[in-house]
Amino acid sequence: MVNPGGKADSPPAPKHRIVRGERRDAKNARIEWARLKTASPGGLVFAPPLIGGSCAQQLHLLRWTGWLGFDVLSFNYSGHGRSSGKFSLGNSLQNTLTMASGIDRRTQDGNARLVGFAGCYAAMPLLFAAKRLAEPFERIVLVNPLIDLKPFAVLRSFLSYYKSLVANGAAKRNVAHVLKQYTDFLFPHIDKDKETFGVLKRRRTCLRKVLFDFFLFDPLKGVVLADTPVLCLYASDDRVLRAHSNRREHRRHYESEIRRVCPRARFHPVESDHFFSAPRIRRMARDTIASFLSASFEG
Repeated sequence: MVNPGGKADSPPAPKHRIVRGERRDAKNARIEWARLKTASPGGLVFAPPLIGGSCAQQLHLLRWTGWLGFDVLSFNYSGHGRSSGKFSLGNSLQNTLTMASGIDRRTQDGNARLVGFAGCYAAMPLLFAAKRLAEPFERIVLVNPLIDLKPFAVLRSFLSYYKSLVANGAAKRNVAHVLKQYTDFLFPHIDKDKETFGVLKRRRTCLRKVLFDFFLFDPLKGVVLADTPVLCLYASDDRVLRAHSNRREHRRHYESEIRRVCPRARFHPVESDHFFSAPRIRRMARDTIASFLSASFEG
């Protein structure tokens, strides 16, 4: 996940305060949220979290947008933090829809613009909610987005990873050990063990429903955002997202898949790994996003 607001390569954030609260969905389940408020916001960035992440992560990541006049709003999926219930992929979509539908731009934000931001998995809940709410976002920014669930592609990716271990003489006979290596490869910056994945506890996960959704659920089936301009930044040398294709065909196939859902997408491939690790790359990503957001409000 890109970090365009990293400490080493971004200006200090403008003065702000954090407001926290909760929202109840149609079933009276609690969704914890947090908002980074600047003194005179001219817009709001709505940023769904990552699986295993928290709303604080998104506020920290996007705090630099305060210089562009934006507040930032994020929340915790079911099973995360103080949000009630258990996590499942389906619940994450409904959580996002509930939070997005609760943004009353007329009474809370005056004439403020509403922008969506999502990276990796969070793109699916964001695009799902945007379609259900008749495209309320003036602009959407996606970073290395995932727009479908492909279990067989993940299986191929794991087998490819295992073959590379065998070729390098690093493979272990213990399958559990290899699986751990593979998950560390996919999620290198997330603390995880048998009971936790980031801030998500296993006991707060509906494993049966997660597996059912993973194999049988198509969250963006029929979703097309015909009117919303979208900026899509993605790493061209991304071994994580390239699970479904080899490097040569990755760019063409990936852009085609995104454009199927977001026909007004403009693409900005980045010569980087999945996590935009280099400070130079993070600065470039931040500047590209800032230009896109600023241009959208001209005139």
